[in-house]
Amino acid sequence: MIAASCIDCAAPFTRDRDEDWKKRCLRCWAARKAANSPTQTARASDAIVAEVRDHVRCLLSLCHPDRHGGSPLSTKTTAWLLSLRDRLPREAMTT
Repeated sequence: MIAASCIDCAAPFTRDRDEDWKKRCLRCWAARKAANSPTQTARASDAIVAEVRDHVRCLLSLCHPDRHGGSPLSTKTTAWLLSLRDRLPREAMTT
């Protein structure tokens, strides 16, 4: 066994000589694994979708070409937001 330091928290831990792939202490490894689990990732994705969905109407009103003299950038951005809005689930569209 040799001593090593965790790359996340700098806590000391031991590993075998042939385990040079071990870079994290058990606590940090478990926390990272839990954070990257499909359930956690799905929750994060759902939260991002909900946040975007809640702001699409406001974003459309802010960047609409009528407010910016028909600029190409505002036209392109509005078209993108409208296509995004159409792809988001309807039941939770607010504001």
